[in-house]
Amino acid sequence: MDIRLLNELKKTDDAFVEARRREEPLEKLPQFFTAEELSYLQELKERAYSNKENLRFRQGSSESARRGESDVMAWPTEELNQELEVFFKKKLGERLDSKAKMKFAFHKNYHPYGLHTDAGYEPTEVIYKQGIVPLEIYPEGADTHTVIMKQRCYFSCSFPAKRQFRPEEREYSDELKKNWIGNYQVGKPMQEVGEYWFDNDLYKEWLEGFEIDHAFHWKIGDTIIWNRSQIHCSSDFDRFGLGYKVGLMWVSEL
Repeated sequence: MDIRLLNELKKTDDAFVEARRREEPLEKLPQFFTAEELSYLQELKERAYSNKENLRFRQGSSESARRGESDVMAWPTEELNQELEVFFKKKLGERLDSKAKMKFAFHKNYHPYGLHTDAGYEPTEVIYKQGIVPLEIYPEGADTHTVIMKQRCYFSCSFPAKRQFRPEEREYSDELKKNWIGNYQVGKPMQEVGEYWFDNDLYKEWLEGFEIDHAFHWKIGDTIIWNRSQIHCSSDFDRFGLGYKVGLMWVSEL
C-alpha cells in the first residue's frame, strides 16, 4: 500500500476521539453461552453457509476450500444479521451500547490470521467493540488462541512478516508501525513468542515491538470482547496441530 493512502484511511478527528472515549478493557466471558444457545448459533451458521452467494474465500477458490486449502467466510444475509443482532444485544446486555450497530461473519479457518485490525475503512465510522465465539475446533481439544495486542490502530491494516514483503512494501510497514500504531515499541522483542508460535527468527522479527494484552484460549462456550482498534492475530496452527477452527466474529460501530 502507498504510504499516502494512510491519510485517506485514518478516522476523522471526531470519529477518532469518540472511539477512544468509548474504549474499555477487554473482557473474557468463560462459559457464557448455554448448550441450547450454542446449538442455535450452529443452526444459524449452517443457514449462513448454505447461501453460496455470500461466501468469501481467502487463499484460494471454492474448489480449494473443499480440499482444506482455503478459509471460507460466510456473510449473513441482512435478515440473518438482524436475527443475530437481536440475540447478541439481549445476551450481552449492558456490555454493549444499545445504539451500537453490529455486523457478523462466520469464519472457517485452515490458516492463521496475521497481525491486523478490524477497524474499518470508512473515515467517519466510530469503531466500537468486537468479539468472537468459538463454534468448532478440529481436532477436538487442539490448542488455539486469538492473541490480542496492547497496540492499536484506528483503521483496518495488516502486518505480514517482513520477509513476506516486497522491498517497496517495507517502507509502508515501517512507517505504519512507527508513526500510526499506539504504543509500538521499536526494537523490543516479544517474550512469549514460543508460547503461541514457533520460536524462530521469522516469528521474532514479525512480532517485535508488540505486547500481548490477552491470549484468548478457544473453548466452546467461551467468548471475549475487545476494542476494534486493538491489533490481534491467531496463534500458529501447525505449532499446535490444529486442522481448522470455526468461529463467529462480530464488530460494532456507533
